[in-house]
Formats: sequence, C-alpha cells, structure tokens
Amino acid sequence: MSDNNDQNHSSLAEHLLELRSRIIKSLIFFVLAFVVSYMNADKIYDFLLQPYVKALGEGQIGTKRLIFTALQETFITYLKLSFFFCTFFFFSCFFNSNMEIYSAWSL
Repeated sequence: MSDNNDQNHSSLAEHLLELRSRIIKSLIFFVLAFVVSYMNADKIYDFLLQPYVKALGEGQIGTKRLIFTALQETFITYLKLSFFFCTFFFFSCFFNSNMEIYSAWSL
C-alpha cells in the first residue's frame, strides 16, 4: 500500500525542475510581450494621450502632443510605458480567474 503512495508523489527535485521550467516559460512570454509592446509604444502613448488632447480643445495654439526636453527621455518613456503595459498584460493573462492561458502552458 505504501508503494502505491510513493509512486503518486514526486520528489523535491522533480518539483523544482517543474518550477524552473514554468519560470523560464513565463520569462520568455514576458520578454516577448515586452518586445511587442515596445514596437507599439508610440500607439499606446497616443492612446494614453487622448484625454490630454481632448482637454486642450480645438482653440489651442501649437501641436497637441507632449515634448521631451532631453535626448533620452523619449527612449526612457517608451521603455517605461512598454514595461508597465507588458506587466499589465502579463498579470492579466496569467492570474485571471479561469487560468486558461496558464493551463495551456502546462501541456
């Protein structure tokens, strides 16, 4: 009887290997989502800027966009925006109540 119970339980090393593989898969997905969100960072930025443009109204002089005063600000802003969007997308995919995407990874 105890032989049957031992066959159903995995060892600690097997659990750690499973955890390692799932962490690696999650990091790969996170990096891919980050790259995709960075490629579309200007579109995401324009979407987030829409309330500002509406608040300016039609009668304002100049272009309806924000300016960057330093050379690296555009790059850093797009990196931060991509990271936060990727994090939001990552958590919404992996920690939803149905866990559909998570169960697809465990195949």
